[in-house]
Amino acid sequence: MSKEKDKISGARIFIFLLIAVALIAAYIWNSFIVDRRADEIVKLERKLEQLKIEKLFLEARYEKLVSVNYVVPYAQQKLGLAFPREKPKEIEVKE
Repeated sequence: MSKEKDKISGARIFIFLLIAVALIAAYIWNSFIVDRRADEIVKLERKLEQLKIEKLFLEARYEKLVSVNYVVPYAQQKLGLAFPREKPKEIEVKE
């Protein structure tokens, strides 16, 4: 009977150690995954900040390009366009 108790005790100790090792491995794996995700979040936040800055730059550039102060001189100097000297006549459209 003593040998049976030793076998049961040895089996219990083995199962306990096996479960302990599995829990420790799961904890380490979880820590690894969480650290990787945290690094990924930091990288994405940096990328987001860069994109926000780029968006502000592009919005400012767009506002400059569509402003009258830019379009009119550009059209006159680069494209050779000119405003008419006479007032435009009204055009009637008959339906």
